[in-house]
Amino acid sequence: MQIQTIKNSIYNSATYIIYDDVLKYAFLIDCGDSDKILKFINEKGLVIKGIFITHCHYDHIYGLNAIYENNKDITIYASEETIKGLYDNKINLSLYMETPYICNKAIKTEIVTEDNCINTYNLNIYVINTLGHDAGCTTYIINNCIFTGDSYIPGTKVFSKTKRGDKELANQSIKKIIDLIDRNNYKLYPGHI
Repeated sequence: MQIQTIKNSIYNSATYIIYDDVLKYAFLIDCGDSDKILKFINEKGLVIKGIFITHCHYDHIYGLNAIYENNKDITIYASEETIKGLYDNKINLSLYMETPYICNKAIKTEIVTEDNCINTYNLNIYVINTLGHDAGCTTYIINNCIFTGDSYIPGTKVFSKTKRGDKELANQSIKKIIDLIDRNNYKLYPGHI
């Protein structure tokens, strides 16, 4: 398993491409600048098999439709609350952006819940609820890597002042994530770089 980091143009959010050069598959954690993602995918000759979304805010999802147009056989994996936000520009906060965003309803989705383990392409992807920044925040653990979205970004306070945010839950999630990192020596991949 290899990981390529894409620094997106909106708020410096991150997309992580998890891939295998031999089996030629790729999975994304969040989905920003589709042109950068597709350039890397095409150069490596990879096929995107799925996209794991940490939460539904615009800066983590705005590339989904373009990726789908390039590969109609993808699945989005996310919490139920995150999936709701994909189709509501108030919830995903894009209503306040230059171009409000709604995800294409033709894209397959699969709801993930706390303690799910998704076994696919020699990967075990563990799901941890890390609510607080948003009602649907999810952290993913793959091998020795932890992908936290905006639930934990070192040196940054977690923003929770939206309708779906909760400061107390955000603090609990930060503690949970730090404990997981400390106990397991995970390599951290946050939602912004």
